[in-house]
This record gives sequence, C-alpha cells and structure tokens, in this order.
Amino acid sequence: MASFAMMVDSMPRSAFHSMAPNIHWAKRIHSAIYQIDKRRIYDFELLYVLKGEIQARVGEHAFLVPAGKLLYLPANVYHSIHFHTDLSFIGIHFDYFGEMTLTDGDEIVVNEAACNDNLFCTEPSLPFGPLFRQHLLNAPAETASMMDRIVDEFTAKKAGYGLVCRGLLLQILVMLLRDQDEAERQVHPVYGKTIVQLADRMEANCAADWSSHAISNELKLSPDYAAKVFKETIGVPPGRYIQQIRHQAAKKMLRETDATIETIGKQVGYDDLHYFNRIFHKLEGIPPGNYRKMMAIV
Repeated sequence: MASFAMMVDSMPRSAFHSMAPNIHWAKRIHSAIYQIDKRRIYDFELLYVLKGEIQARVGEHAFLVPAGKLLYLPANVYHSIHFHTDLSFIGIHFDYFGEMTLTDGDEIVVNEAACNDNLFCTEPSLPFGPLFRQHLLNAPAETASMMDRIVDEFTAKKAGYGLVCRGLLLQILVMLLRDQDEAERQVHPVYGKTIVQLADRMEANCAADWSSHAISNELKLSPDYAAKVFKETIGVPPGRYIQQIRHQAAKKMLRETDATIETIGKQVGYDDLHYFNRIFHKLEGIPPGNYRKMMAIV
C-alpha cells in the first residue's frame, strides 16, 4: 500500500510563499443521502463536517470523518465519499496559485473519458515536503466560521468577493499548517480529558455562563491557568472558543428561523442586544440583520 508521503511526492508542487488561491466552488450541503463514487478532481477541496459522519477513501486510505473534522482532497487522486444519514458539511474547491478558471462543479471533476492532464492544479511545497501530510485534519475553532463566510461571499458575489475569499482561505490554510506542526497542541496529561468534555458541553449549551470565572470554577484552577491549559488542549482560549460556537449558532438561526435578532442573541448567550450586534458585526463583517437579508436573497 502506498504511503501518503509517497503519493503526494508524485504531485507537481510550487513555492509556498507565492500562493494566491482562487475559489472555484463553495457550498453548504444538507442531505439525508450523499454519495460520491470513485472520482478525481482537477483542483483541491476542503470538506468540513458540521453534522453527521462521512466515510471516505482517498487513494488507498480509508477514513471516518466525524463532525468538527476536515477532509483534504488533493488534485489527481481518486477518492470516494459515502453517507446515508442526516449530514451537513461545507465544501470548498480551490487552487493554490490562481491557475484554474473553471467554476462549474462538473468541469472541476475529471471526465475520465476525456481527461486533460494540463488542468491538474499545483500543490505547494515546503522545505520538509507537501503542505499537508494527512488527509484527515484537525480544524481550529475558527475554521467553520471562516469557511461559512467564504460560502456567503462566493454565493453573493458582491464587489471584491474574490479578494475576501482569497484572504479567508489563506488564513485557514495557515491555521491548518500551524495546527499540524504545533507539538505543544497535545492534550494536557492531567486536565486534557476534562477540558475536552467541557468543550463539548460548551458547544451543546452555548447560552450558559461560560465566563472565565465559571470555567476556572469548572476546572478548579485559577482563571489564568485554566485559560492556558484550555488553549493547549483545544487550540484557542475559552472566550474565543465560546464566541465562535455562539456565532455559528446565531448564523444558523438567522438563516433558518424567523426569530427576532434579540431572541436569537439571548438564545445563544447574549442578553444585551447591542453587544450581540457588535460581536456579530466584528466576526462576520456585517450586522445580523444584514446577514439575514443577504441570506434571504441568495
């Protein structure tokens, strides 16, 4: 069986510092049945699972991709994806160096009867090898929110959307690269399991009191040390983590319900409407009311 390193070594690559990525396709998918049989793509894809679990095969490697994880699909590598229960994910097709202009999903997928080898996109190279050395990637807390915003920008196609998408994708790629390489991001030997369980509870009930004082009480540690070990285990400080969880929940409610903005703010943990508006605007770039209107149009 060929190793991942051997497989990616055969791909064309170029310098990391010259990256100028271009988005070809970006969507949220919600489906009870989702299946992709054996295929190749000309570009690259990041697939973030929001809900459910994907069974995937990339080359000779099989993966189970749970919610909160990323699947990286490289160019010119056969892969398949199967799922038969309620599934939600974000998919983004892109190249690294702005070398492809195709935007239709059917054109991105290789037609094996008329494959054009000149269309396969280039993989970045670092001194130690390929950019990503795994297909299944950990996703820092901000990843879902940033990918979600790429989908919004790509769908609305307002002036300058390409630059916004490129900037967001570059940030995501750097976050994933750092996460891959940071040895200190291992679970804390004493508090790690407790912190992972705490993070799960924060996601399940984002409206609860998750202040630094509350978290320090949960962990029975000082606020400063609680924040330190939380970041070592989860990757971001607890305040930033809960902010991202609440932001995702608010965006979902704005898209899928008719609840008032004040009600949504309270349901995700913000009793002060003005504060909710300010935090949402800071993270999304627009106020919640404008976000809802934009989603209603697209």
